[in-house]
Amino acid sequence: MIWHFNVYVAIYFIAAAVSAGVAAYAWRLRTRPGAVQLAWLMAAGAEWSLAAGLEAAAVGIPAKVFWSKVEYLGSNSSPVLFLLFALAYSRPERTLGRRTAALIWVIPALTFLLAAVNEWHHLVWTGFTPSPVGDNILIYGHGIWFYVSVAYFYLVIMFGSFVIMRATTRLARPYRSQALTVLIGAVMPLATSGLYIAGLSPVPGLDISPLGIMLAGLVLAWGILRFHLLDLAPVARDLLFEGLGDGAVVLDAQNRIVDINPAAQRLLGPAVARIGQSAREVLASQPDLIEHFRDVMEGQAEIELGVEAPRHLELRISPVRDRRGRSTGRLVLLRDITERKLAEAALRESEATYRAMFTKNQAVKLLIDPETAAIVDANEAACRFYGYALEEIKAKRITDINVLPEPEVRAIMVRVKSGEDTHFFARHRLATGEIRDVEVYSSPIEVQGRLLLFAIIHDITERKRAEDTLCEQQEVERRFSQQLAALHQVSMELSLAGSVDELCRLAIELGRSRLGFDRIAIWFVDRDAPEIIRGAFGVDEQGRLRDERGRRVQVRPEGIWSELLTGQAPLIYRPNANLLDDQSAVVGRGARARAAMWDGQAVIGQVSIDNLLTGQPITERQRELLVLYARILGHLCTLKRTEEALQESNAELQAGNQELDAFAHTVAHDLKTPLNLIAGYAELLAESYEDQRTDELQGHLQAIQRGVEKMTAIINSLLLLANARQESVPVGPLETADILVEVQRRLAREIELRQAEITLPATWPAAVGYGPWVEEVWVNYLSNALKYGGRSDLTPPIPPRVELAAQVQADGFVCFTIRDNGRGIASEDQKRLFVALNRFGERREAGHGLGLSIVRRIIERMGGQVGVESVVDQGSTFYFTLPAATTVTG
Repeated sequence: MIWHFNVYVAIYFIAAAVSAGVAAYAWRLRTRPGAVQLAWLMAAGAEWSLAAGLEAAAVGIPAKVFWSKVEYLGSNSSPVLFLLFALAYSRPERTLGRRTAALIWVIPALTFLLAAVNEWHHLVWTGFTPSPVGDNILIYGHGIWFYVSVAYFYLVIMFGSFVIMRATTRLARPYRSQALTVLIGAVMPLATSGLYIAGLSPVPGLDISPLGIMLAGLVLAWGILRFHLLDLAPVARDLLFEGLGDGAVVLDAQNRIVDINPAAQRLLGPAVARIGQSAREVLASQPDLIEHFRDVMEGQAEIELGVEAPRHLELRISPVRDRRGRSTGRLVLLRDITERKLAEAALRESEATYRAMFTKNQAVKLLIDPETAAIVDANEAACRFYGYALEEIKAKRITDINVLPEPEVRAIMVRVKSGEDTHFFARHRLATGEIRDVEVYSSPIEVQGRLLLFAIIHDITERKRAEDTLCEQQEVERRFSQQLAALHQVSMELSLAGSVDELCRLAIELGRSRLGFDRIAIWFVDRDAPEIIRGAFGVDEQGRLRDERGRRVQVRPEGIWSELLTGQAPLIYRPNANLLDDQSAVVGRGARARAAMWDGQAVIGQVSIDNLLTGQPITERQRELLVLYARILGHLCTLKRTEEALQESNAELQAGNQELDAFAHTVAHDLKTPLNLIAGYAELLAESYEDQRTDELQGHLQAIQRGVEKMTAIINSLLLLANARQESVPVGPLETADILVEVQRRLAREIELRQAEITLPATWPAAVGYGPWVEEVWVNYLSNALKYGGRSDLTPPIPPRVELAAQVQADGFVCFTIRDNGRGIASEDQKRLFVALNRFGERREAGHGLGLSIVRRIIERMGGQVGVESVVDQGSTFYFTLPAATTVTG
């Protein structure tokens, strides 16, 4: 392989080195969210730049095309790797499913395969042209699939950018700076690729797209160093920070603050609790504690902050993990227990002081006898919380309030009495019967020589509900995401249905089995009577598929059907409605939802669901899914209807063509016999009366002969037109010189009569086709050039001058041309020249208007094209193309 190195090659190699360096640096940080994906992204950019450099240095089209194919490995992987980086960076606790991950690789993989075998189809590159600047640069002509891959490149990178923007818009400034850095990096390959595709590259033909990946890598590397791009990943923003009464701080793997809620800022002070600050700086007053818990993933301790007015905090540490179980940081919960500490100290110092603090304190407090489980005392806050008077609550035992079985409650008291357990969660019953979730801090205490259990109780019902609601919402979102993925797969399966009926049956089955709908039915607006809707398929009361194609329902103008089908609302939902069978009889009551099926412009029907079989409510997410499903079905049904109509039209057209071809064959063969008879008798007359012919008789005989020739040409054209539409003929290398010899022999009389001059090239390029058809094309073209060439209207008249030529084109086809010196053809007439039964010009030469239409049909059957270039009073050039016998591809 020959190489030619220049400055562009050096630039590409520098870009490859820079990208590889950023990839290596990101790989060193691979334990951090998004680092592995970034390393692979920059590795793909390095491969892209290196292959681009080798392509720029290679000499010769085959070598350059080879390295261009190698480039496609990195260039088509880059957008998908950027999306994976965006997902890993913004939501490291979530991972893509295998099916989703495989789907996003389909277009890049297919593009790479198409590029590898481009010589077979030319969908990626259509041709190659040297750059006007020279220096071994090649300009690629791009095919349709190249633009498909470019569109996918832009869509994936913009979607990845959107993922990052959406994940960071609600976060603090460091995250926004990180997001801006990533977005700037994403713009780089988009901009450089856009310049190249738009033909605005500084050097024509020079692909600067790999430089965009290099610039993106430099921007991301700067973001890693300046904004800790891979260190301060948003790993815990979805937790219930804002509503928690306790302080919450999230630390990353380097013990830096990733997130902090308002309660923690009040406890620690907003001036020192900043995102990105080290935990050592926040808890500087407790260096021993920091040192002790620096590498501890789980633990609990009590700390004291401040000197003049110290505050006591309970510190609890727990790990934060992603879905794969990998540790991404730690969650630190802080609870202000100053009040409890003060209360305990006061109790130890003086029972009287304890009594005052116990009774008037706003926290719920109980004194319990561990032996009998009796409630010895309660403060005013406890009386208000439980709804009992003091004497009433003192008459009860803790087992009357705690909903756990009594043995479990006594076991808890034993552990508290021994000091084994001082903190636990429980559920307490109020005087009204309401059950509340509580958090209990309890410890043994001696009061007047009697060992009791002192309990401080916090009502956490609302917090528990919030946590449960969050879990439920997360589960709903997870299921909805799964259903959306299933909806995509279902739509793909439905698109394979062979008919509208098959589509509807399959839509019912998949809607129930894959999308989780209960009973489902599909109805269509009658195309002949819009006030009528007709059934398709549904589900009966036993859950079986039911054929409802015979049902018809009149739509009332004031009914909900009319509101839906006129497009006033995409969905109508009734949480408590009558549920009907196929006879419109009520079979139950429950939730029902109807969604409109659209064809893009109007409503063509509706999809309805209810919960008769399961009784489960129809959630908001299910209703959203139903709207999407109905729109997809509307689109697919419209497509299937169009396909069915097209198939019917094609069948009718095919039958008509067959009848027309049979008629053409019949007419042609029936006409040939009397024509041959006329020709024979004319020839016999000429021979029999050769010595007695007068000029008038000679003219009559010639007229008969010309008429026979004209009718024979028409018949042959009809047969050729029919055969060109039906036959499958063998194609092979053409002997163009021999074909032209036969063509001139057939037209010798016409050439001699018009005194035409015909010029042919010394050699003909090799082309592929069917010889007999190509001969007819030349006969037609040359016959027209003889008829319409020359200038008989001038004095003296100019005889026809016809020039035949051929040239191999860059696209691998041979272009054959025939140029005459006639009057030319107006531009408005050229468009209709190859349409059957059209003739132009003032001269009424012999012709039947089928020749050029036959030429177009048979050339297209052999894979070529026909055309004309003409200027009035400057002659015409007719041409046709055929595949070259040895096609040069790149």
